[in-house]
Amino acid sequence: MSEHILEWKTAIPAPREVVFALFSDAANLERLTPPSLGFRILTRPPIPMAVGTLIDYAIRLHGISMR
Repeated sequence: MSEHILEWKTAIPAPREVVFALFSDAANLERLTPPSLGFRILTRPPIPMAVGTLIDYAIRLHGISMR
């Protein structure tokens, strides 16, 4: 089996504090995920973001729901 790695960089024209605030709020995961995946966070808010934080969520891929 071969391994594939996809890497890319994106420059965001905003102050670091604004970008960090966006990514540090777990509720924004729904905003950042394509609507076609039907992403829903199942973990009750608030979700404190830290190293090792686990977030339960559900998505729908090709009509199949997954958790």
